[in-house]
Parts: sequence; structure tokens; C-alpha cells
Amino acid sequence: SIHFRPQPQSYVELINTMASITQRALVAMFVTGVTSMHLATKPVGDGPVPTDAIEIEVYHVNQANYSGISNMNTADAAGDAFFDLRSLAQYWQCTLNKSSTPFYPGACSNPEVVSDNLVITKVSVLTTPTFSHYGECNVCVNGTVPMTNPPQKCIDGSYHCRCGEGHFSEPCDPKMGKEAVKDLVGAWINHINVAELGPSMHWLFNLAMRVGGEWYSSVDSGNCDDPNHIECDWKLNSTIKEINATCHQDAVAKKIESLGATCFNACPDKTDVHSKCYIQCYYETLLGSDSATAYPSTGGLDAASIVQLWTDAFDACPDIHAN
Repeated sequence: SIHFRPQPQSYVELINTMASITQRALVAMFVTGVTSMHLATKPVGDGPVPTDAIEIEVYHVNQANYSGISNMNTADAAGDAFFDLRSLAQYWQCTLNKSSTPFYPGACSNPEVVSDNLVITKVSVLTTPTFSHYGECNVCVNGTVPMTNPPQKCIDGSYHCRCGEGHFSEPCDPKMGKEAVKDLVGAWINHINVAELGPSMHWLFNLAMRVGGEWYSSVDSGNCDDPNHIECDWKLNSTIKEINATCHQDAVAKKIESLGATCFNACPDKTDVHSKCYIQCYYETLLGSDSATAYPSTGGLDAASIVQLWTDAFDACPDIHAN
């Protein structure tokens, strides 16, 4: 979940004057309320702390060769549960039903979904209490920043954020962006006829509107630890835990398979996680037996149970940086 904790101003000033990493880490334990265990992986950076900073704990899914959250999206537990649990619906859409329109341009080649070296990271972030509009942050693919209009050139593999209303792009505000998943997806639903869509889009909409959550964006121009920042609006406080995404996917699947055993046992091969039968059972268990054709669907798990299933799997997997 997300936690907001006001930062005592005297402690914030003290952090900004500390010279050694050890001193900063010790002070941070009192300022943020994060335990010493959480500070063990990565100490606070050398930059200042945002004014009137609050702490949020968020998750991020990306490739293991990246670090930090600059020019990246993060989410609270519910928001990342939605992002992660929609993956099989996206596989259905991109691989099993190629004639359908993707969730968004570039969805079928998004490295944060299709790469084989994904990790899930939980981090503590200090941010100003005022948020800006959410920016869509993605990895550059084919020399173009995804979803930019007009297209913006970039170096493949680099992270960039796209901001702006509608289809047109504009510079991102340095402050952390924030948007409720239900608002983002709900605006989409209001402009289409869901009944005309296939199973994958029904699963997407039903999952988003049931689980909800918050999505965040953090651009480099507001990163207090970036020497070229325009404003000091946010900073990575600590990396709490990082796990292998395959461990998490296996733990989630095992729980869903146990809850929907009757459905999965009827599949020709209940171990084939990419078969239509398996994917249908997966979402029927989560969202109800009518979730492929009805919106809103009935049955399945409630929002709290879905998020708990997702976080339990995260907690069960080992930290890849643990000694």
C-alpha cells in the first residue's frame, strides 16, 4: 500500500547538511519512519530533500539491467497488481488474437512486459506533497519515444516520459505525476462500446475497475539527486526489496490455480500457461465466469483479495540482493 508520512522540517534540514552516507542513512531512519532493514540495500542519494517531503512506497516492473526510477512509472500495490496481472490478457491479444487492436501503441513489444529478465522492485520515495499530471514513461523502441505525437527520436533502451492531454505531447512537469487507474481506464471506457470488444479487453477493463490503484511518474527534471534537475521535487530514498519477476509470476499462478482448480483441471494441459483454456480460467478465477464477455463482471475475488494475493507473492520471493 501507499504510505504518506509528513517529514519534520528540522530533520530534513539536517539531512541536507550531512556529509557522510552513513550519517544520512541514520538520519533517514528517523525522518522517514523506514526501518533500518529498508535502508540496508541503498542509502539516500547526495542531493537535497524535497521541501515538506512525504514518503511513498511504490513498486516498479522493469528489466534487471536498469536501476532507480528516473523517467519511469511506479505504482502502489493495487496499481502494480493491475499492471502485472493484465499480462496474460495482453499475451492473448498480441499472440493468440493478432487481429485485435493492442491496448496501446507498442503494447505488444513493451520491454517491461515481454522481456525475459524482468524484476519487481519496491522502493521508498520522498516527494513534495503536490503531484502533477501523470506521464507515460517507457523504454525507447525503434528510435522513437512510445506514444509521442509528433514522434520524438531517442536512443533505443533509454527511458523517456510522454506527457500531455489527448494524442499530443508536451513537456512534463518536474513534480511526480499521479493518476488513479480507475480514472485513466474509466475515461477510455466512456468513449467506446465495451460490448463490442473481445475477451482480452473485457479482462483489462474489469481488472482495472475492480482493483484500481494509483500510477506515478517521476521525470529526471524533478529528481533531487540529478545534478541537472530543474526543481527538487522527488528523490529515491531507499530500495526496499527487488525480486525476480518469474518467481512472483509462479507464486501468483500457483495461488490462482488452487482457487480455480475445477476450471484449470478441465484444461487439456493445465500447465500450459499460454493456452486459451488456462488464460480463461486465470481471469474467471480473478474476475468471475462472465469476465470475458460482461462489463462489469460479477463473481471472482474482491479488490482487497486480489491485491493481497499479489503482495503475498512479492513477500514470498527472495530479495535478489540479499546476502
